[in-house]
Amino acid sequence: MDRDLRPFVPVHEGGSRVAAGCMTGTSIDALDVVWIEATGFGLDLRAKVVDYRRRDLGPLREPLRSLCRQEPATAPAIARLARDLGALHADVIAPEDRSGAPPHPDLIVVHGQTVAHDGEASWALFDPRPLIARVDSTVVTDLRLVDQACDGEGAPITPLADWIFLRGPEPRCVVNLGGFCNVTFLPAEDEPHSHVEGRDVGPCNQLLDEAARRFLGEPFDVDGAAAAGGQVHGDVAASLVRGLIAIGGRGRSLGTGDEGFHLLDALEVLPPGDALATLSTAVALSIARGLVGRGRVLLFGGGARNLALVDNLRGAVPDQPVQIGDDGASGLTPESREGAAMAVLGLLAADGVAVTLPAVTGRGETLHLDGRWILPR
Repeated sequence: MDRDLRPFVPVHEGGSRVAAGCMTGTSIDALDVVWIEATGFGLDLRAKVVDYRRRDLGPLREPLRSLCRQEPATAPAIARLARDLGALHADVIAPEDRSGAPPHPDLIVVHGQTVAHDGEASWALFDPRPLIARVDSTVVTDLRLVDQACDGEGAPITPLADWIFLRGPEPRCVVNLGGFCNVTFLPAEDEPHSHVEGRDVGPCNQLLDEAARRFLGEPFDVDGAAAAGGQVHGDVAASLVRGLIAIGGRGRSLGTGDEGFHLLDALEVLPPGDALATLSTAVALSIARGLVGRGRVLLFGGGARNLALVDNLRGAVPDQPVQIGDDGASGLTPESREGAAMAVLGLLAADGVAVTLPAVTGRGETLHLDGRWILPR
């Protein structure tokens, strides 16, 4: 018997629903919350971004990074960190000062901060209590749960949302330049969603940001300026590409232990600008090798603001259009895509649609609705 949770996600006059999607990615820098307005149901759903808020993780950043590095922490300290992350979500979605507040969401979809993921075990840290104390909306978390219960890896999780938002008349590649790079290959819009492909490619901002911290003493290379001003050392870049390809070729989704930080040791002998330039080139080449001949390239994630990385990608696929964000009706920017994807996936889950794709995650048949749901009275 087909079931869904539509009664818990109100439909407004005109047939629209508003959902807020929340994402803290593997770069561990900020919380992105994206409000979408959607019409239609299930795979006929259409959505557009109506609001976007970004909040720096502030004092939560370093404890979260420490946890992601698998450094020791007590159970109470982890519990408090999860609670504080929940409170940050509440502050963005339901601020106490309602002047200029975002739209009231019918559904709140929370990814949580991934602190462990190796293809077999996965943990996205989040305590919903501070949030549900402040909102009357339906809340869903842990959309990977059912996939992983059915022998899938739960990742990449966004390809079906990419298909909802970004499919077009010709095939295209949706490239997320986040902490790890992942790619969704979308078929032409007249093909079924079962033809969508997706995979993790390798470390991206995980390495670029760590290199900025190590060689520049900065949290990241703003706009890729240091890389743009440096010289590329071809032999070192070639070695880095081989290392990055090896990480991406592990035959599973990427996460804990796949950051590739050891690759930065080869850059220690170079001037800082040269180190960043060489690494940027290597990261771009390792990504581009899987994009050749796959159509228009749409770049999202924080790395899409790294001009050196983007220029290197364009140079590596000279025969394909490469654009930053979506110039269509979705309203997706590099920063808003993942949050918007979570919002769409939450609505699909409420409609009874399995939100992951077997060809992407390796899951078997799903027997339950996706997610952990907190329903209003």
